[in-house]
Amino acid sequence: MAESTSKSTFRADEVLDMAIRIENQGVIFYEACLAADPATGVKLVFQYLLDQEHEHISTFEEMRQHLSDYRLPESYAGETESYMKSFVNEKVFITAEKGVLEAEHVADPFEAIDYGLEFENRSIIFYQEMKKLVPESEREAIEKVIDQERDHKRKLESLHREISKQ
Repeated sequence: MAESTSKSTFRADEVLDMAIRIENQGVIFYEACLAADPATGVKLVFQYLLDQEHEHISTFEEMRQHLSDYRLPESYAGETESYMKSFVNEKVFITAEKGVLEAEHVADPFEAIDYGLEFENRSIIFYQEMKKLVPESEREAIEKVIDQERDHKRKLESLHREISKQ
Protein backbone atom coordinates (compact mmCIF):
# COMPACT_ATOMS: atom_id res chain seq x y z
CA MET A 1 0.00 0.00 0.00
CA ALA A 2 1.24 3.47 -0.80
CA GLU A 3 1.65 6.12 1.84
CA SER A 4 -1.02 8.80 2.02
CA THR A 5 -0.16 11.93 0.08
CA SER A 6 -1.11 14.15 3.01
CA LYS A 7 1.56 14.93 5.57
CA SER A 8 1.53 12.58 8.56
CA THR A 9 1.62 14.38 11.87
CA PHE A 10 2.28 11.37 14.12
CA ARG A 11 3.72 7.89 14.00
CA ALA A 12 1.86 4.86 15.39
CA ASP A 13 4.39 4.54 18.23
CA GLU A 14 3.62 8.13 19.26
CA VAL A 15 -0.11 7.42 19.27
CA LEU A 16 0.55 4.38 21.47
CA ASP A 17 2.55 6.66 23.77
CA MET A 18 -0.55 8.87 23.88
CA ALA A 19 -2.71 5.83 24.60
CA ILE A 20 -0.48 4.95 27.56
CA ARG A 21 -0.64 8.56 28.77
CA ILE A 22 -4.44 8.50 28.48
CA GLU A 23 -4.66 5.26 30.46
CA ASN A 24 -2.33 6.72 33.10
CA GLN A 25 -4.70 9.69 33.35
CA GLY A 26 -7.47 7.17 33.87
CA VAL A 27 -5.48 5.61 36.73
CA ILE A 28 -5.04 9.02 38.36
CA PHE A 29 -8.73 9.83 37.85
CA TYR A 30 -10.05 6.56 39.29
CA GLU A 31 -7.61 6.71 42.21
CA ALA A 32 -8.94 10.21 42.92
CA CYS A 33 -12.49 8.87 42.72
CA LEU A 34 -11.64 6.12 45.20
CA ALA A 35 -9.96 8.66 47.50
CA ALA A 36 -13.27 10.55 47.64
CA ASP A 37 -14.55 7.53 49.63
CA PRO A 38 -17.66 6.78 47.56
CA ALA A 39 -20.46 4.42 48.60
CA THR A 40 -19.59 0.71 48.52
CA GLY A 41 -21.21 -0.15 45.16
CA VAL A 42 -19.69 2.90 43.53
CA LYS A 43 -16.31 2.09 45.08
CA LEU A 44 -16.39 -1.42 43.58
CA VAL A 45 -17.07 0.00 40.11
CA PHE A 46 -14.28 2.58 40.42
CA GLN A 47 -11.91 -0.18 41.59
CA TYR A 48 -12.91 -2.31 38.60
CA LEU A 49 -12.29 0.65 36.26
CA LEU A 50 -8.91 1.29 37.90
CA ASP A 51 -7.92 -2.36 37.44
CA GLN A 52 -8.99 -2.16 33.79
CA GLU A 53 -6.80 0.92 33.24
CA HIS A 54 -3.78 -1.01 34.53
CA GLU A 55 -4.58 -3.87 32.13
CA HIS A 56 -4.94 -1.40 29.25
CA ILE A 57 -1.54 0.12 30.03
CA SER A 58 0.08 -3.33 29.90
CA THR A 59 -1.63 -4.11 26.60
CA PHE A 60 -0.58 -0.83 24.99
CA GLU A 61 2.99 -1.16 26.31
CA GLU A 62 3.20 -4.62 24.75
CA MET A 63 1.89 -3.28 21.43
CA ARG A 64 4.36 -0.38 21.66
CA GLN A 65 7.33 -2.76 21.93
CA HIS A 66 6.64 -4.03 18.42
CA LEU A 67 6.91 -0.62 16.76
CA SER A 68 9.87 1.45 15.67
CA ASP A 69 11.25 4.26 17.83
CA TYR A 70 11.66 6.58 14.86
CA ARG A 71 10.72 10.13 15.79
CA LEU A 72 9.82 12.98 13.49
CA PRO A 73 12.27 15.89 13.80
CA GLU A 74 11.32 18.54 16.39
CA SER A 75 11.74 22.28 15.95
CA TYR A 76 12.70 22.47 19.66
CA ALA A 77 13.53 19.92 22.36
CA GLY A 78 10.39 18.41 23.89
CA GLU A 79 8.05 19.73 21.18
CA THR A 80 6.36 16.38 20.52
CA GLU A 81 5.99 15.58 24.23
CA SER A 82 4.50 18.99 24.92
CA TYR A 83 2.12 18.75 21.98
CA MET A 84 1.02 15.22 22.92
CA LYS A 85 0.38 16.21 26.53
CA SER A 86 -1.76 19.21 25.65
CA PHE A 87 -3.59 17.29 22.92
CA VAL A 88 -4.46 14.43 25.26
CA ASN A 89 -5.46 16.75 28.11
CA GLU A 90 -7.75 18.77 25.86
CA LYS A 91 -9.35 15.92 23.98
CA VAL A 92 -9.83 13.02 26.34
CA PHE A 93 -9.64 13.33 30.10
CA ILE A 94 -10.42 15.64 32.95
CA THR A 95 -8.06 16.48 35.79
CA ALA A 96 -7.80 14.37 38.94
CA GLU A 97 -9.00 17.38 40.94
CA LYS A 98 -12.16 17.61 38.88
CA GLY A 99 -12.50 13.85 39.20
CA VAL A 100 -12.58 14.08 42.99
CA LEU A 101 -15.25 16.79 42.85
CA GLU A 102 -17.37 14.80 40.43
CA ALA A 103 -16.84 11.51 42.29
CA GLU A 104 -18.34 13.05 45.41
CA HIS A 105 -21.63 13.38 43.51
CA VAL A 106 -21.74 9.86 42.07
CA ALA A 107 -24.76 8.35 43.75
CA ASP A 108 -24.72 4.78 42.46
CA PRO A 109 -22.67 2.23 40.50
CA PHE A 110 -24.54 3.07 37.29
CA GLU A 111 -23.25 6.64 37.36
CA ALA A 112 -19.73 5.32 37.96
CA ILE A 113 -20.06 3.04 34.93
CA ASP A 114 -21.36 6.01 32.93
CA TYR A 115 -18.11 7.86 33.74
CA GLY A 116 -16.14 4.92 32.37
CA LEU A 117 -18.32 4.71 29.25
CA GLU A 118 -17.93 8.42 28.61
CA PHE A 119 -14.15 8.08 28.88
CA GLU A 120 -14.12 5.11 26.49
CA ASN A 121 -16.32 6.97 23.98
CA ARG A 122 -14.03 10.03 24.06
CA SER A 123 -11.02 7.75 23.68
CA ILE A 124 -12.50 6.00 20.63
CA ILE A 125 -13.28 9.33 18.96
CA PHE A 126 -9.77 10.56 19.79
CA TYR A 127 -8.08 7.51 18.26
CA GLN A 128 -10.30 7.61 15.17
CA GLU A 129 -9.09 11.16 14.59
CA MET A 130 -5.48 10.21 15.36
CA LYS A 131 -5.64 7.38 12.81
CA LYS A 132 -5.98 10.05 10.11
CA LEU A 133 -2.72 11.66 11.29
CA VAL A 134 -0.39 8.66 10.98
CA PRO A 135 1.12 7.17 7.82
CA GLU A 136 -1.28 4.79 6.08
CA SER A 137 1.14 1.92 6.67
CA GLU A 138 0.78 2.36 10.45
CA ARG A 139 -2.99 2.75 10.68
CA GLU A 140 -3.52 -0.91 11.51
CA ALA A 141 -1.76 -0.41 14.87
CA ILE A 142 -4.12 2.47 15.68
CA GLU A 143 -7.10 0.34 14.66
CA LYS A 144 -5.95 -2.24 17.22
CA VAL A 145 -6.00 0.48 19.91
CA ILE A 146 -9.53 1.42 18.83
CA ASP A 147 -10.54 -2.26 19.03
CA GLN A 148 -9.14 -2.41 22.58
CA GLU A 149 -11.18 0.64 23.58
CA ARG A 150 -14.32 -0.85 22.05
CA ASP A 151 -13.66 -4.02 24.05
CA HIS A 152 -13.31 -1.95 27.22
CA LYS A 153 -16.64 -0.30 26.41
CA ARG A 154 -18.31 -3.72 25.94
CA LYS A 155 -16.97 -4.85 29.33
CA LEU A 156 -18.48 -1.78 30.99
CA GLU A 157 -21.82 -2.35 29.27
CA SER A 158 -21.72 -5.97 30.45
CA LEU A 159 -20.96 -4.83 34.00
CA HIS A 160 -23.95 -2.46 33.80
CA ARG A 161 -26.22 -5.37 32.79
CA GLU A 162 -24.84 -7.58 35.59
CA ILE A 163 -25.49 -4.93 38.22
CA SER A 164 -28.99 -4.34 36.81
CA LYS A 165 -29.85 -8.01 37.44
CA GLN A 166 -28.92 -7.84 41.13
